[in-house]
This record gives sequence, structure tokens and C-alpha cells, in this order.
Amino acid sequence: MITLEIARTNKDIHSMKKLYLESFPREERKPFWLMRKKVKTKEMEMLQVKDGDEFLGLMIAIPRSDAVLLDYFAVAPEKRGGGIGERALKLFGEYYEGKTLVIEIETPKEDAPNNDERKRRERFYHRCGFSEVGVDILLFGVEMKLLTLGRPMDYDEYILFYSELFGKGIINNIKMLKTG
Repeated sequence: MITLEIARTNKDIHSMKKLYLESFPREERKPFWLMRKKVKTKEMEMLQVKDGDEFLGLMIAIPRSDAVLLDYFAVAPEKRGGGIGERALKLFGEYYEGKTLVIEIETPKEDAPNNDERKRRERFYHRCGFSEVGVDILLFGVEMKLLTLGRPMDYDEYILFYSELFGKGIINNIKMLKTG
């Protein structure tokens, strides 16, 4: 049975860090030590997807009072394609019951080397009930689009996730490309 658990032990953290480094390109990664620091101050949460003692994936979130940004989500490569991602997202929604779920995905672009992966990811989130809110951003140089499960969200509200967590200076690294 798949569960979500807070990462507590060194083994948990090691498994999460390894998958994090394998799954996300350097330009999309925050320093892992910084996220761990934000977890200790309860500004971020690191959840592991597990089946009993078996580590299946990670979910790193930035919660706010009425919404939560799923900042990173990855299933272990050898476990992908079996419905674990969909079940983990359902559990994530239950874990944060009553909050709007927000995600950023790389914008599909024909000239992107991983465009097929970007399209698959977009279809996956749409299957899981997420909707586009019409906000595209440039996040540290990476074109992303926002999707939500729950109510729509505008750019100013989205920016609060980062500015409250890392300070207003972070906004210089996030640009709105399109809205509406």
C-alpha cells in the first residue's frame, strides 16, 4: 500500500537526495541543503512516497495557508509507469486537504530536446485533474507553466510562495511571460 511519510532518517534523506539529483536538471534544482534548512523551520516539507519500507519517490512542497506548491515530484525510474505517480498525487491532495495544489511544469516547446517528456508530463497532470491557469513564467531561466488543482491562481499569488520563503530578492529570478 502506497503511503506518504515525512522524511526523518538519514537513510530517508539520502534516498530523496539521490533521486532529486537524478531527476531534475541542474538549472531547475534548489540547493538541497537550503531545502533541508527550510524543512527544519517548517517552511517546506519533504515527503517520501513509500510502499512499506520501499522508497518509491519524493514530493517536496511549499505550503501556505490556503495553497501548496508541489515544488518537486519524482518517482524512482524503475517504478515509473505503474500508476504510482497518480496514487501519490491523490495522497498528496488528501494530505493537504482543503488547499489548492499548484505545480510548475516545463512548457512544451517543439525545439526543446526533451519535448516528448514535457508533453507526457503535461498529459499526466491533466489526467490527474490539474488545469492550466494561463500563467507562464520564466523561473531561473526555465520556461514553465502553472497548473492548479482547485481554484485558479494568478501570478501575484504564485510569487508569494517564493518571496515568503526566500525573500523579495528572489522575484528578480521569476518573470511573467504570459497571463490569461
